[in-house]
Amino acid sequence: MLQRSLSIRLFLEKRRNTTYALSPMNLQYITDSNGLPTGVFIPIKEWNDLKTRLKDFDQEGAEIPEWHKEIVRKRIELYKNNIEEAIDFDAALDDIEKGL
Repeated sequence: MLQRSLSIRLFLEKRRNTTYALSPMNLQYITDSNGLPTGVFIPIKEWNDLKTRLKDFDQEGAEIPEWHKEIVRKRIELYKNNIEEAIDFDAALDDIEKGL
């Protein structure tokens, strides 16, 4: 429980201290015949700018490191073995932020 609390606290600190320097984009939304959005068109200049700012963004086939896979496997196993302790993520963040 202490490890989970520490992990969430670090996540919240990173989230709070992160600034996103992406400028507004001129997106065009694609809709179906019912007016529901089905896609987004990003002008190529803005797409290339986004890829430049978010390095490695275009690496669809990038391999996930084995150490990272192992962390995820352990967390899944922890969840499966303690499913009764699972709580809603947004509610947990709200609760944690109240205590910071």
